[in-house]
Amino acid sequence: MAVGLDDPRIPISYETNKESYGAFSIYSPKDLIKESYTGAVGVCVNPLCLIKTPPLAGGTARLVVSVGHSRRECLERLNASRQLGGMTVSASVFGNRENPVLAGVFYGRKRFAKTPLATEEALWSHGVSGDYPIVAVLVREGCESDARFYLELFKKLATLNVRIELVFLLWEEDSYQAPLRNAMHKLLGILKCRHFLGKRGGIFFADGRDAHSIALFKDAAVYYGESDDLPLSTEKTTEIFSPLPPVVKSHGRSLPKAGHIVGGGAYDADGFTVDKDMGQGLPFSYILSGKSFGSVVTQSTLGYSFYGNAALGRIGAFSGDPYGGCDDGERLYAHIDGKLYDLVACASTVRFEHGTASYSGAVQGKEYKIELFVGALLPIKALRLSFAEPVDSLLVLKPAPTAFAEELSFRVGAGLCFTDPKNSFLKGFCGFAVCLGAPKLYKSLNGYLYGENQIEDSLVLAQKGTDMQFLIGGAPSKTEASNVCDRYAEKGFDQLKAGAVAFAKRFLPPVKLVGDGALETMFNLFAPYQVAACRFFARGAFYQSGGAYGFRDQLQDCMFLMYAIPKTVRCHLLRAASRQYTDGSVQHWWHPNKRGGKIYGVKTKCSDDFLWLPIAVAEYVEKTGDRSVLSSQVSYLESPPLGAENERYEAADSTEYTESLEKHCRRALEYGKRFGAHGLPLMGSCDWNDAFSHLGEGAESVFSAFLYVIALNKFSEITGDESLKEQAAEMLKTAEKTFLKDRYIRAYSGNGTALGIDGRGACEIDALVQAFAVFAGADKDRCATAMETAFGRLYDKENRLLKLFTPAFGRDTEYAGYINAYAKGIRENGGQYTHAAVWFVAALALCGMTDKAYSLLEWINPLKRSEDSAVYAKYKGEPYAIAADIYTAKGQMGRMGWSHYTGAAAWYCKTVLELFMGLKFSGFDCLASAKPLMEYTATVSYKGILTVKAHKGAALSYDGKPISFPLKLEEGEHTLTVPVE
Repeated sequence: MAVGLDDPRIPISYETNKESYGAFSIYSPKDLIKESYTGAVGVCVNPLCLIKTPPLAGGTARLVVSVGHSRRECLERLNASRQLGGMTVSASVFGNRENPVLAGVFYGRKRFAKTPLATEEALWSHGVSGDYPIVAVLVREGCESDARFYLELFKKLATLNVRIELVFLLWEEDSYQAPLRNAMHKLLGILKCRHFLGKRGGIFFADGRDAHSIALFKDAAVYYGESDDLPLSTEKTTEIFSPLPPVVKSHGRSLPKAGHIVGGGAYDADGFTVDKDMGQGLPFSYILSGKSFGSVVTQSTLGYSFYGNAALGRIGAFSGDPYGGCDDGERLYAHIDGKLYDLVACASTVRFEHGTASYSGAVQGKEYKIELFVGALLPIKALRLSFAEPVDSLLVLKPAPTAFAEELSFRVGAGLCFTDPKNSFLKGFCGFAVCLGAPKLYKSLNGYLYGENQIEDSLVLAQKGTDMQFLIGGAPSKTEASNVCDRYAEKGFDQLKAGAVAFAKRFLPPVKLVGDGALETMFNLFAPYQVAACRFFARGAFYQSGGAYGFRDQLQDCMFLMYAIPKTVRCHLLRAASRQYTDGSVQHWWHPNKRGGKIYGVKTKCSDDFLWLPIAVAEYVEKTGDRSVLSSQVSYLESPPLGAENERYEAADSTEYTESLEKHCRRALEYGKRFGAHGLPLMGSCDWNDAFSHLGEGAESVFSAFLYVIALNKFSEITGDESLKEQAAEMLKTAEKTFLKDRYIRAYSGNGTALGIDGRGACEIDALVQAFAVFAGADKDRCATAMETAFGRLYDKENRLLKLFTPAFGRDTEYAGYINAYAKGIRENGGQYTHAAVWFVAALALCGMTDKAYSLLEWINPLKRSEDSAVYAKYKGEPYAIAADIYTAKGQMGRMGWSHYTGAAAWYCKTVLELFMGLKFSGFDCLASAKPLMEYTATVSYKGILTVKAHKGAALSYDGKPISFPLKLEEGEHTLTVPVE
């Protein structure tokens, strides 16, 4: 994208980065005006385009924005627009008449309707997709020439790559001769628009005499007009959530006396207290999750909530802008002396603890506290607001798009509910907001403030009191929404909050490190909660709100979750197997909600997804001893083969026949037998690094070769099938041939050249493949050499991070796929991808490089990073959530990319438990071995309470007596002492 003034002679100053500009401190347009601007260019993690001109005659400047596939194309289009006179062309053609149409296209907000008509199916019956803003026009006989205005506007927008769907409702008496339709076809020919007719994002005809069709398109359109009444003026609009409430800029430090103070706040054994004066200006998000409902909150906002799916089942709007301040769809206000105070934004103390959040502070000298949680089983987010004296308080919810609201009475109080007729994944889905007691209900904030309800843009529940409770929830229907509120009334806030806390604690493993340091707290509390609440149940976060299951993602998470919730893991193994096709391939990701009996997801040729099924199943059987899962019957998916496509988002069918989970795993292993010229697995559309999406037909993945060896060996161990071990040995021999000089190469491109060698210019050494060579049991000397080489090239001691590979890809290197679209040092493109960094830690430990492994493990822990003020000043993320990535880009070195949603959290816990603590279980009633790499004390609570003490020079003993492994776990309290290797 290129942005510039229409007149290049006007001098400008500018900003390009929200962070360097301090955008988080902007509370009004006046704050935009500053004395000077940096004029800095380069990698912009949170881009900003702010242009300032000197005083201009008339006070007007025209801005030109161009979009293209390359920098050169953008600049060419910008210059071409300047030569055409910019927006003057538009004005000369259309004058000012298009204003209300364009206002609808760009800024249109749908009013709530009592009867939602504009369903996808209704639009599709007219051939209209509904994917773009709809402009509907009723055209009467004799007025067809007036339709020219809308067609010319359509063409102008199309040339600017702005898509709309233009629907003409034709009113004509003679439907047989159809003179009006014929005239319209002639007009389309004159204006050269016929190729748009009947196509998605094009022009459509409908019957203007059909009342149902008129009602449908009035309901669906962002603008509805009639041909003999051309638009001449812009309607008055009202800003959503206007006026903005005051925001307290300094909250006063309020940290607990107990606990460890780090950058951003203080942590203890139960949670984290946020320091709102930390100066980072970024959201400190926290995920609240039950089985069917979730919410993401921050230190300054109530965030967003969702029913069933973080993307498809949102209750309210979500901006996702880390510099957006309080600009999300849920707000809790106090109305005092004619002013609104956002109580979450104004809170001086914020606490996240065991799946709950609390905010407290004072406005106008009135102290308050907010407690909130998400129901473990009930699909609600419950909030309790307490003031010392009666105060006017209101919950404001801006619903998801295309919502239709109505008032409802519940046994617990009154509220507003809304449905989303365009949500085809959650048919009949109902969102609701309820206030216990007898609140006053409004459909806009302006309705509450001024009695004006012209634009119904929000649900407002207002009540005066000292102790008020609000519910935000979702349900399959309005009837079920009422039932949910009834069940809330039966149990009450305190009992349900206790249930939410108990649900959150279920995620925590029965193995606890004794102590209150950074490692203990991350392993005992934050990381396990992150894995279960964020990755497994919510499947959403602030920086990632997809709602889908990733085939390999949650299977890897399960390999740690099985320690705490093995029954839940068992269910997911079967769920994942049901997303496997009959040929052994799988859906790369999928939404759990069926739509018309179909299962929606992405079918790919990715070379590693399917292998995680036999690996996860083998780990589950080994750890739990539950072999019955292997005979569980599961169906498959069916759909046409991909052919030349690398991937396809599709609706797949489930087969009527089923096979055992063991056969599903064997199909996956059989599907892995797709080899290239070097005898290695074909990479297909990518491997674990999705961004390697264009290495060419016939490209081979060395990573997938080692992963295939691991899968074959692991499944052989639980089935006793020696032929699988033989296949693994053959593949390992082939993979060993990829060792060149001092490392294993990363892959072979389609043209046969090696990726991951010196002189390639990009990705000359990759951490991932060196680690998996170790896991696969490759030659020990080669592995040691490869790990030393990788550590020396990839570990940044100053910034305490490990690059995924180096150098990064860019415009000056070969094209390897969409990884080239990332700036150098961002995410997979040469940044620290923490998932792989944890694997590298495990490989270092297995190679005997314990000191290096432990050092890197420490700095992956965000609590440890936050202890070092210099490191944390660059990092900026939540200290209690392992980050998916850390940037190495110039100007962004050491900066967290996104937090919470990462597979690194599960692998971090698994690595600490199985390698550094050295504990291996068999059936959770037997400790198979204990070979620690560090000194520690821990408790194991599977049967009784076993205290494990690992010390250098200690003698192996159980309750003071010599023993050997395996050790049967017993009831009661016992002590195991083990030596550190």
